[in-house]
Amino acid sequence: VSVIYGTATIVVTFVLAKALFSGTAVPLLAAWLMALGGLHVTQSHFFLADVPALFWMLLGILLLWWDLEASESRFSWGLTGAAFCLGVAFGLKLMVAALPSLGLVALLRGGRVIRVGLAALAFLVGMLGVNYGSYTPLDFLRTVQTGIADPYQFSKLTSAFLYLLQLPSILGLPLTVAAIWGGSVLSLRLIRSGDRRLQLRAAIVVALPLVVHAAMVFFQLDHFPRHLLPFVPWLVLAGAWGIVTASNTIEGRWGVSPFALPLAVLLWQAAFVFDGERGFIDDPRNEAAEWIYENVPDSSTYWWYYHYLPGYQGAGFPGGRPDFVIEEMIHANHYLSGVGLRGGLPRDHRYVFDIESQERLDAFQGLFTGESGYREVARFGMDYFMPEYTLTDRFVGDRSRSYLTEVVIFAREGAVAGG
Repeated sequence: VSVIYGTATIVVTFVLAKALFSGTAVPLLAAWLMALGGLHVTQSHFFLADVPALFWMLLGILLLWWDLEASESRFSWGLTGAAFCLGVAFGLKLMVAALPSLGLVALLRGGRVIRVGLAALAFLVGMLGVNYGSYTPLDFLRTVQTGIADPYQFSKLTSAFLYLLQLPSILGLPLTVAAIWGGSVLSLRLIRSGDRRLQLRAAIVVALPLVVHAAMVFFQLDHFPRHLLPFVPWLVLAGAWGIVTASNTIEGRWGVSPFALPLAVLLWQAAFVFDGERGFIDDPRNEAAEWIYENVPDSSTYWWYYHYLPGYQGAGFPGGRPDFVIEEMIHANHYLSGVGLRGGLPRDHRYVFDIESQERLDAFQGLFTGESGYREVARFGMDYFMPEYTLTDRFVGDRSRSYLTEVVIFAREGAVAGG
């Protein structure tokens, strides 16, 4: 299901590019870049709601654009369809980025009462339909009351800086550069165009959802790179336009084929996706489990967050003293780095995600600083070769981009380990 949604999102990206740009070069390149979009590829084979919700939100935004382009009408299938799509996106993952846009588009035309009423009804049908029998109105009320962010404290400015550092590992380096440049130039051209109707549509349907989602990501949600997924289609569109524009300029000045630059970028993106996805075949977690079975007596006790090893006895940590502790850097990076650069060793547990107490923070950090009575006996890494991954890991550490992670095994002093 996730793969189908991810593939369908490529189609919506193509159609959206057709609506926003003239010609076929930008839409075709945008579709290819979305298909090789790094984080979008990874999330499209995860059993999570991010990609399905992105599909419905992007489709709703496309329908809002068409509604604003259409002639004056009290009843619009575009608005009603958009409301339904955004209701499904909200029901799947509480996506709110395009909801202010939906309200504005409903109010901009005549027959506002009818338009707002139909939009509200379609939104409710989408939201309740996708959650029928699973997510009750009471559950929704509790979520609204309690919020969706954890209570731990962290610097929003530092979090934004880390997201920027991680962007190449989410998009790919050439696409990131093209997206930043293309988006900046497009924004300036739009501002200088003097086309008020186009500026209004872009402000409501493109800029406003991006601003709302940015506010959610930076001020409300915990720091996880997959929260940046709703930005990916827009970065892809800006990057595709930037690449096509640059290739046309290169052709005009030096006579280079206009296909040369796009092809080079696509080849880089293909290598980028390959390097990110191949780890799912030889997962370090599998290698760690094999090492345990080959080197650890079955009478030993172990602790491994989220995982169960048949034949061995699980034990608590740090509440207990198991013979072996298996640590995934996807989790270890929280208490080794906090929301900061890699290896910062935050000392206050209130600034560390999901650590719960100062005792737990000290114990887990002690594993890596040699102050816990455990020693490292095995390590299984990712062995990336693309610079986006290697540099990001060096400076920022594993931040749950793909949930593939380096695994480290620690043995308690006196525990038996050996093949």
